[in-house]
Amino acid sequence: MNVKQPQVASDRLQSMFRQDAEGMIELLHLIVARLQRGESVTGSIDQAFRYAHSIRSEASFLHYTPIVEAARELEQVLRRCRVRGDIRGADVEKIRSAVVAVEHAFTAVGASSGGGMTGNGRTVPISLLERPLDRMQLNRLRQSRARGEKLFLVRCRITEEPAMIAPRLFLIVGNLEKSTHVVDTLPRLDGSLDGVDALEALCTVAGDEKPIRRALTVDAVEDIEIQALDYDELDIRMPESEHSGALPGVSRVSVDIDAREYERLCLHTDELVYQLREVRQREARQLKSLSRASQVRMALGEKLARVVNLTVYQNSCVSARELLEPLPAIVRRLARDSGKMIRMQLSCDEVALFLPVADVVRNAVLHLIRNAVDHGIESPQQRRKKGKPEEGLIAVIVQDEDPYMQLTVRDDGQGLPAPPAGKTVWETISTAGFSTARSDANVSGEGIGLDAVRYSIERIIGGTVEVESKNGAGATFSLRIPTGDRPLRVLVVEANQQYTAIPAAYIENTIVIDRLRVSRDADGALQYPYDGHDLPLRSLHKAGISAQQGELHGLLLQIGESRQLIVVHRVIGIETVLRDAGTRDRVFSQGVDRTVPLFLPLRYL
Repeated sequence: MNVKQPQVASDRLQSMFRQDAEGMIELLHLIVARLQRGESVTGSIDQAFRYAHSIRSEASFLHYTPIVEAARELEQVLRRCRVRGDIRGADVEKIRSAVVAVEHAFTAVGASSGGGMTGNGRTVPISLLERPLDRMQLNRLRQSRARGEKLFLVRCRITEEPAMIAPRLFLIVGNLEKSTHVVDTLPRLDGSLDGVDALEALCTVAGDEKPIRRALTVDAVEDIEIQALDYDELDIRMPESEHSGALPGVSRVSVDIDAREYERLCLHTDELVYQLREVRQREARQLKSLSRASQVRMALGEKLARVVNLTVYQNSCVSARELLEPLPAIVRRLARDSGKMIRMQLSCDEVALFLPVADVVRNAVLHLIRNAVDHGIESPQQRRKKGKPEEGLIAVIVQDEDPYMQLTVRDDGQGLPAPPAGKTVWETISTAGFSTARSDANVSGEGIGLDAVRYSIERIIGGTVEVESKNGAGATFSLRIPTGDRPLRVLVVEANQQYTAIPAAYIENTIVIDRLRVSRDADGALQYPYDGHDLPLRSLHKAGISAQQGELHGLLLQIGESRQLIVVHRVIGIETVLRDAGTRDRVFSQGVDRTVPLFLPLRYL
């Protein structure tokens, strides 16, 4: 029997889930609108199924039961449409109602816990491996490693009466301290021990685990687990000095800035670097005629612009190590739930990803790991029959290959089915509707995760996936992720049957244009009254906009004191896209499932 500790998710995972779920629910509403218009029915159903599955999978891991149940109901409605191969009027209403139910469940879970979705506002680790170490503990680990000592994670359960649990815990830890170097314990004995019936200890010892087992030979101690760890599984680098930075004793400063202002800041620093580079390239001859002092000022301005731009984006990133650190604990829980023995190895180069890209990568890796646990790694009995160790292995390796990150997920399980002639393994297993799920599958759900992985990695963030598999010897997934992409929130619109994305940070309002109120100024340019002023009325296209049919919408754009109205036929919706720093003027929109032009009003206002 294994020690079962409370499943309390970290604030980091909850925050990521909130961001993911909010975005996917918003996209589900967009898909419902497309279905109501009869657009792209098959593709829309497949997209909605991916989002519903992702929401349910993540909510299941975080134990948000109302969200899981609502998302499962949505999956069932969508699955019936996929199996039947068509969609009827009543189906659209059922899908809409199911999406609303998911949204209500998501809102209710957040509200019942004060918006934090945990109910207590604290981060309670489910393992010592997820709790950050302080400076003294880091020093102990570094010294133990230098002495050649081995590192162990110890778990046990206390079966005493509640009043005797605390004395028993003190006895166990005291025994461990006599024969090992105890780095940390969970719970820590200097805090409350109410409701505690289990212990985790991180300790080092010269030699094997025998001294640890002797220390745990105490009455009422059961379910003992001793796990050997590699020091590389813990980040034992020293933190930054407490006296670094501009202020003594302050190592980090937080700035509270409105989200729209932050998005504008990112766009403005991008544009500043771009415009200065354009001046340098187009006016090279004139720049050479400037005085030496002016040339130095120009070069300094370019350097400062690059530094500001880099600083803004470096503070919008998360390291791959921080992103993937929870994986060993996740694998342990999944292994326990599936009755398997699985060890995980995690190796990370120092690579940074923008947060929206990181969220996509995290979801993809979770899908791959769930599939490996459920469908790849065999049970201990099956592995013994095949001559394998009872304990399976999942390895996640991150390598920096700037401007890409190479992420490998490898397992030593039973491998993947052989593909049909003329197809690769990846093409086969990532086809919509393909499933390796068994009737008793209990981790990865209906087996559609690889379809979602392919869509998110290849279509949303422009990465690639390669798969190698050998029957009986496991599978290796190699993900190549671009690291230069930048997040941008946009409003997707349609004008003259063409889609365009506009940075949402510049849009103050959207209105319906009354054709009877359109007039011309003294120069003959179109204008429209708004808020007591006549504002320029412009089109996204040089040819203007067809005003013969349908409703017209105006987008109020504002930068500083400059305002104008952009006329479009239809507003599709707001979404977050990823902008390649090298491809400035096009982005991929999930809402319309295609690459669209990016309109940058900063250049025109």
